[in-house]
Amino acid sequence: MTDGFTYEEREPPAAIRPWVRRIWTYTRSEADAEPQPICADGCPELIFDLGPPHEEVRAGGAVQIQPAAMLVGQLTRPLWVRAPGPTRVFAVRFEPDGAFAWLGRSLETLTDTHVDLLEIRPEWTTQLLGELATANDPLERLAEAVAGDLVDAALPDPAIREAVTALYADQAVSLDRTGQRKFLKRVGIPARTLRAVLRFRKVFDAIEADEGGSWVSAALAAGYFDQPQMARDFRRFLGCTATEWARQKAGLARALVSQSYKPQTEVSA
Repeated sequence: MTDGFTYEEREPPAAIRPWVRRIWTYTRSEADAEPQPICADGCPELIFDLGPPHEEVRAGGAVQIQPAAMLVGQLTRPLWVRAPGPTRVFAVRFEPDGAFAWLGRSLETLTDTHVDLLEIRPEWTTQLLGELATANDPLERLAEAVAGDLVDAALPDPAIREAVTALYADQAVSLDRTGQRKFLKRVGIPARTLRAVLRFRKVFDAIEADEGGSWVSAALAAGYFDQPQMARDFRRFLGCTATEWARQKAGLARALVSQSYKPQTEVSA
């Protein structure tokens, strides 16, 4: 039997679009047989897990149980996770510089890690977890809760947002030392790292746009000089080769890679 999942994304309400890129949900009726690599996408995320807690598998095989609600910072390497049972996740994907206003402190402290929301906002988190479990439209309720938190938040810094926009266009940005420190504080990773992440994600856009196309053509479409350069980033961000990734079964890792930048869509597999 083929593993199946349902993944839905929505564009955020206008009130939170300066900070939030997407609201999404993922459900799956079966456990993961093996850990799967979650790839960097350049965006911090609020995750609310209503199923059995996911297991985070670390180097050496150590396993850490993830919290039911967390803010995940920027990733610069694959995050290996396994769902031990049916999955029901709701999430907010911030803009690369959008979580700073919500968290209220440097995003650099969360790079390649997460913070348990029950530790930093216990009442808000407990109430929201309960509401998501019973709401007729959990994604709408999640958007409302985040909008309430951001109603008085400062808008993203214009210079940093301009740099982020340029990086999405695969353009180099030049920041002085003050700008570099500010970028690191508000985004969590240096501009050059974000550019590398965003370029790598374009490989999957290219593959999806050209079904049956080669990895070589996808690499060139994404802005790589050649396939070996792309292959290095596969190891860096997914911990595997492109061929190994192509054999990856349907699951959260594949859903997030193939649908990460699409507006208001639902996919089943």
